[in-house]
Amino acid sequence: MRKYNFKNDYKEYGFDNKDWNSFIYENFVNPAELENEEIKKLRSELELAYKTNRDLKKKVGELEKENEKIKFNPRNKKFSLKSIQENLENNYDFLSEEGLKSLLTAEYIYLNENEGIDFSSSYLQYIKTFEIELKKRVDIKDLTFGNLIERINQVGVFKNFINEIQKNKVVENRNRGAHSTIIPKIECGRVRKLFLEEGWLERVIEYFEREKENNFDSSETSFVEFKIIKELDREVFNGKYYTCFSTLEGEYILTNKICNSGKISGNGRKIDLKGIEYILID
Repeated sequence: MRKYNFKNDYKEYGFDNKDWNSFIYENFVNPAELENEEIKKLRSELELAYKTNRDLKKKVGELEKENEKIKFNPRNKKFSLKSIQENLENNYDFLSEEGLKSLLTAEYIYLNENEGIDFSSSYLQYIKTFEIELKKRVDIKDLTFGNLIERINQVGVFKNFINEIQKNKVVENRNRGAHSTIIPKIECGRVRKLFLEEGWLERVIEYFEREKENNFDSSETSFVEFKIIKELDREVFNGKYYTCFSTLEGEYILTNKICNSGKISGNGRKIDLKGIEYILID
């Protein structure tokens, strides 16, 4: 039997590399053995992939458990109680100690907790802060949040604030949240934006603080002074025409005095005209 010289025969018989490989496969290699080797290689690769996937799943599970521990560990909150308190003390120094504590509670829950829980407690604390501060400045019998809103509605400069209160159903949510309704974070965020980000908490409180300091009502006349923002329409009160001005202090003024210096002063008293509160300066 002829012995093949594999190194030289393919040149002797004029095979190119591709044909030579086919010749060797057909004559000297057992296809079943070759197939078995390919299957073994594939199986080895599949086993490696399975092991890698199993290890990844295990690692993911471990990371998820670690994440849960971090999430519910009070030491790992996004905003610490101390940092929130310092921020509030710096930016809301017009609040009483009681009001600051209420706002601190609202902010701590809102800033640190994620969707999926009931934010009624945070929602109510924002409103409670508002109530605490206004009750110190507004003299209303049987004072409720609804009565406070009615009182604020009498002040013309708070028209936009009242519109937002009504649009976001704050009074209704406040009452339902105190009893049976679950309030989601997005709803809580709306009342937070209204009071804090848009600044209505500070503006309303400052208005009634000034009112308390002035300490005059519709039956009394006191000396007042305001900075004029702009001249508005003419209004009629008790059969007499007056010019209406908006002021930097948030009041609407009715007067026939000339205002050249950007200020107006004189003896003023509160009046109610078409459901809006004005200060009449004769």
